[in-house]
Amino acid sequence: MNVNQLCMNCMMGMVDEKGVCAICHSSNDSIRNTDRHLPLGSILRGKYIVGRVLGEGGFGITYIGLDLDLQARVAIKEFCPRDSVSRETTNHLTLLPYDKESEEFFEEEKEKFLNEARRLGKFRGQEGIVSVMDYFKENGTAYIVMEYIEGLNLKKYLGSLDSRMKVQEVLTLLKPVLKTLNMMHEENLIHRDISPDNIMICKDQKRVCLIDFGSAREVNGEHSLSVYKKGSYTPLEQQSRNGKQGPWTDVYALCAMMYYCITGRDIPEAVERTMEEKLIPPSKLGVEIPEHVEQAILNGLVLNPSNRTQNVGELMKELYDSQGAGKVAEKNLATPVMEVAPEPKKEEQQRQEVVPQEVVQKDAIQTPPVKEQSNGLLKLGIVIAIVFVIFKVIQAAIILPQYQEMQQRQEQFQQEYEATKQRIEATKQEVQQQQEQFQKDYEANKKKIEEMQQKFN
Repeated sequence: MNVNQLCMNCMMGMVDEKGVCAICHSSNDSIRNTDRHLPLGSILRGKYIVGRVLGEGGFGITYIGLDLDLQARVAIKEFCPRDSVSRETTNHLTLLPYDKESEEFFEEEKEKFLNEARRLGKFRGQEGIVSVMDYFKENGTAYIVMEYIEGLNLKKYLGSLDSRMKVQEVLTLLKPVLKTLNMMHEENLIHRDISPDNIMICKDQKRVCLIDFGSAREVNGEHSLSVYKKGSYTPLEQQSRNGKQGPWTDVYALCAMMYYCITGRDIPEAVERTMEEKLIPPSKLGVEIPEHVEQAILNGLVLNPSNRTQNVGELMKELYDSQGAGKVAEKNLATPVMEVAPEPKKEEQQRQEVVPQEVVQKDAIQTPPVKEQSNGLLKLGIVIAIVFVIFKVIQAAIILPQYQEMQQRQEQFQQEYEATKQRIEATKQEVQQQQEQFQKDYEANKKKIEEMQQKFN
């Protein structure tokens, strides 16, 4: 195979003398990887050819590639934290940390990246997850080689439809993903980046896969994980350094994604929901949805992680078992059972009929006064009110610090935005002044040239 003639877009066809691929009709001249990316045609581990960029995030870059041994397309993920490293300018391959602090962070996160690849390798061949084929270190960083999936992500797929997905279609589509994600959770691994962008639907629509494990982390309950935010799909605990993340974090994102699929709209962001932004049930938006499925989705979108559905196993039971979500929704609404006294025997009934009137009056006098019953109800009401107030105080203690931290981060972002905006305006003014000065110099030089020409003539 002549690598120089391989199409860097599809990695399947060869380009002709004009540089155009006979299969995808793309031109290699039109494909450009920036200085931040690996050069087109780079070879990793002696057998993986690097093509165009498929996607890029804060921690990694994903390329289309070709396995020369298997002659099969692959997806190659390069660990490349945007704020910590840059590409070496001589060979454009090696990644170099910015400073000592960046180097410590880079090395620590690189090992986590490889450890998670090893853990994900256990799930190779599972229906609902992209398979890891290889992982290794090179160019000062680390790489994961995965199977290449040709198709659309869920977000683009939904955009191609004429209407919203039906509830049963969503449940059928996502079931393989839920099963595999439940297996991951049992291995103490959470994804942390579930959204319609990271669900791939294969071209033949016979397979659905969860992709992009760049944010996946192992959880052991001993410490909080890094802050990460992705709009409506990120719960509160994932936006705070003090938030405890776990399988329930993925449950929130899954339910937010299902809500989006069946309603066509994103849920309000978690911080907005703490400010009395109400979450409208799908049935109120005209969605035909079984009651237990709607309740399962709402149970997974509870803001307080302690009150949320705790893992995907529980979520599946609530979604696919009509009794599951109902039990969660009605666990505090059980109706008291009234005991019915047995019917008296005939002899007892006759004795009751001849009871003297004065005895009946005496029994009536012994009936507890209405005032005592009222006092008992009043005490019960006070206890319920106290419990309710305590619950609200605890809830505020959990959510308020997270909200305050988010407010501080938003204010800091706004300040940085304003400062950047001012710098841009200053630069624009400076460029405009330079242009005006250039125009003046040009006119002056032009006039001098004309005067010289006149003298010469």
